[in-house]
Amino acid sequence: MSAARIHQLKIQLKGSRPPIWRRIQVPGTVTLAGAVRRAGADLSYDYDFGDGWEYRLTVEKVLPAEKGVAYPRCLAGRRACPPEDRGGIYGFYAFLEALADPDHPEHDWAVERAPLDYDPACFDLEWATTRRADPAAHLLPDLW
Repeated sequence: MSAARIHQLKIQLKGSRPPIWRRIQVPGTVTLAGAVRRAGADLSYDYDFGDGWEYRLTVEKVLPAEKGVAYPRCLAGRRACPPEDRGGIYGFYAFLEALADPDHPEHDWAVERAPLDYDPACFDLEWATTRRADPAAHLLPDLW
């Protein structure tokens, strides 16, 4: 498939309630997109085997590239991604519980490890777009 074809994917974090997801568009030459070439196809993806993050990727559309658009790009999403190293979906929810409850025995630990101004209900399209342009930028300590 040529680079002129774009795959629109919906990526959902399995087990997240309410759902955490992103809608992105990638060139048809991107490896995961190339694995599922038709609209409606699904693919499961395990990220970080140690923590056990599982994602469902669905090809929503296959369409021609738009002239002047930089790919990949994020179109939409819901809720903030979990911070790194939270122990998978169950560890993430334990982290959120501790973060929200000042009387929780792990509250101070959670506050120390939460990104600055972390709001699990917030999705920031501008941040997601900026991160796509420089994927490692969020790892710098002064950004937290």
